[in-house]
Amino acid sequence: NIVQEGGLAPLVGLLQSPNSEVSKQACGCIRNLAVSAENKEKILQENTLPPLISLLESDDPKTQELAASALRNLAVNEVIGLKMVEAGSLIPLIDLLTSQDKKVVEQSAMCLRNLTVLQSNCERMVEEGVIGPIVALLRSRDEKVQAQAAAIVNTLSSANAENKALVVEEGGLTPLITLLRSTNQSVQEESCITLRNLSANTDNQVKIVQRGALPALIGLLHSSNPKLQEAAAITIRNCSMNSENEVRIVQEGGLPPLIALLRSGDSKIQASAVIAIRNLATNATNQVKIAQEGGIPPLIGLLRSFDPKMQEQACAALRFCGENTDNQVSIVQDGGLPPIIALLRSSDHKIQAQSAGAVRNLAINVENKVRIAQEGAIQ
Repeated sequence: NIVQEGGLAPLVGLLQSPNSEVSKQACGCIRNLAVSAENKEKILQENTLPPLISLLESDDPKTQELAASALRNLAVNEVIGLKMVEAGSLIPLIDLLTSQDKKVVEQSAMCLRNLTVLQSNCERMVEEGVIGPIVALLRSRDEKVQAQAAAIVNTLSSANAENKALVVEEGGLTPLITLLRSTNQSVQEESCITLRNLSANTDNQVKIVQRGALPALIGLLHSSNPKLQEAAAITIRNCSMNSENEVRIVQEGGLPPLIALLRSGDSKIQASAVIAIRNLATNATNQVKIAQEGGIPPLIGLLRSFDPKMQEQACAALRFCGENTDNQVSIVQDGGLPPIIALLRSSDHKIQAQSAGAVRNLAINVENKVRIAQEGAIQ
């Protein structure tokens, strides 16, 4: 009704009042009106962005908070968010991340988070230096601020390799690892997904383990939250590509939960777990432990998966495990030969190669030679 009755234009005019109390109250009104999707467009049409952005630089923290909150509501609309960036909102919003007023910080961070929906906005944010102050907020004692900061770092770190490097250079790893143990599930999710993003970088794989992330990541493999399980499994999968990490992951107790996830009902979680185990199986000591922890039967089960990638990775894991003489016997005893031989006929050349490699390793054992022939592998 306020907008329909023509109240918007005078309110916008009052944003520029020389009376700071008047401009503050007008700002609060527009913040409330901006909750409505229909009002957002009308607020934009009244050229409200410049005075709101100007109020971000007010000497009054409450006015700053209200201005940031109004812009946060408007930024839900992607078109308005783009115009907001073009109008010069980023520098004052980023400056407010270092405010001593936690409500100002929270609203500014929430506004920036809304703006990260567009890739072009993310690029501008990085250019304006957002990563340093937003990483610093990961250490905030306020869970709401932590959640917003973690979400922004997550989005920025997923954009490109340069941003991943910047997050680490600005000291992001340690607070992200700390937040894996947060009691706030949203904070946990954002932090874990960010570490997943960062672990795509080879150097970061080493640093993540060196900074002590494994116990928390392994703990999250037991989570009842599928998002956390998946992100933790992918991070461990990526880190397992490093030979030193292969040993550490097993030493820290990572094998049992990874093997348990081979039976997960979530195919993405299964896929990450089987790739991690395949990577771990390149280590001779780990080959023994995978068998000891009961990893052979579920790997054999995945050979019958309808997903070719799952078949390939499970077969590769068994191929590596088959380098061990005891495992050569166990794989056959657990019924691994028929499905491995069946995959020799796969139309997927990668699967064929892995199954042929597995049969080759199993054939080192004298008794297996006979079984392999009996199962029709020679044909």
